[in-house]
Amino acid sequence: MKRFPWMAALGLSVSVMIPVAHADLVATYAFNNTLAAQQSGVSALTAVDPEGASGFVSANVFGNTQTVYHFDGTNLPPTDQGGLDFDATGLISPNNYSVEMVFDLSGRDNAWRRLMDSLDRQSDAGLYIDPSNNLDVFPQGGTSAPFTSNTFFDVFVTVAPGATSQVTGYFGGVQQFTEASPNLDLTANNTLGFFLDNVVGGGQGEWSSGDIALIKVFNTALTADQVAAETADPFAGVGSTSTPEPGAWALTFAGAAGLALLKRRGLRVS
Repeated sequence: MKRFPWMAALGLSVSVMIPVAHADLVATYAFNNTLAAQQSGVSALTAVDPEGASGFVSANVFGNTQTVYHFDGTNLPPTDQGGLDFDATGLISPNNYSVEMVFDLSGRDNAWRRLMDSLDRQSDAGLYIDPSNNLDVFPQGGTSAPFTSNTFFDVFVTVAPGATSQVTGYFGGVQQFTEASPNLDLTANNTLGFFLDNVVGGGQGEWSSGDIALIKVFNTALTADQVAAETADPFAGVGSTSTPEPGAWALTFAGAAGLALLKRRGLRVS
């Protein structure tokens, strides 16, 4: 609690709070009948929907009915799969970022199913649900609690720089694996692909249809504590069109006299 000389004379106190602006969060997609980002100046997601089978539907997500994006298509050939592309240009570095996804998959239990690709669909490497229904960065591996089809999961993955990037995966804020892997590093095209399998090389057709309710992209590798905080309430603040400016001050005053005095002095109070 701060007291200023002119306020002491009036017996007033001021609580000065500087909200922590989430400088790391660079893109939020809530799929409220749009693929646009909530942040201004950030590109919308690109729908990959060769069969015209995808679109917005309602779903129960963690106990709440909301609009989600249903991606659909045909497993083989992989060029007929449905999914999404994210243009990361100018937003994240190739090997220092985090992504949160709230989604479900429609089926293909006990099979490989691609979640995220950073290699422009030119490699079998990437983030998957594996045949044991665990979260996996292929080909390095991963062990985790089982993923269940037709159930929404909060999957968080961080990529931290080093001699070899360190990839860490989480279910609902609980760490499932950490592996040294370059296979989620961005290539020169700066694109992250969601739910789309490779179109060249081996291991094609490792795909499932599903629904996506939320994607958040951060410009750094979040710590385990930060991931836990984000996933405790992933939809907190989502949908708001206003973003507090970094370093903005919020003032709370004891008594109407304090507010009136500030207004007379020409200070901004809202």
